[in-house]
Amino acid sequence: MDSITQFFNDMPYVSLLIFWASLVLFFMIVEAATAALVSLWFILGGAVAFIAALCGASFWIQVILFTVVSAIAFLLLRPMMIRSFRIKETTTNVDSIVGMNGIVLEEIDNLRTAGRVKVNGMNWSAKSATGENFAPEQIIVVKEVQGVTLIVDKID
Repeated sequence: MDSITQFFNDMPYVSLLIFWASLVLFFMIVEAATAALVSLWFILGGAVAFIAALCGASFWIQVILFTVVSAIAFLLLRPMMIRSFRIKETTTNVDSIVGMNGIVLEEIDNLRTAGRVKVNGMNWSAKSATGENFAPEQIIVVKEVQGVTLIVDKID
């Protein structure tokens, strides 16, 4: 460890500035390439370490500042960023038909993957929730929606 310390202490002033500037640039490229907030905190930590190098701080002080600022930025900014970039789930009107009654138009047979129902004035493909077949004109209740297919059952 002493040889590492000696190496960085002997490093010319400009080399440390180039080191931190390169590190910040690298993390900026990673952040731009991923757009997933994976290195924003390291950019901030690297910038603070770069400023410390400009002020003549020892290499280990720069490393400590980089680590502490990156950790604090991660702990403070990540939850805020996640909240602001969270994708909101959009509900559709299709969810509103769960629980509605309908009428069987074409026999529902899961083995033949056949069946049509009319619910809320619209014609849908349908499957039985229990595997039971339903004859035309039978009244059903929608239990769930899977894509464009309604999962139905008999009315209790």
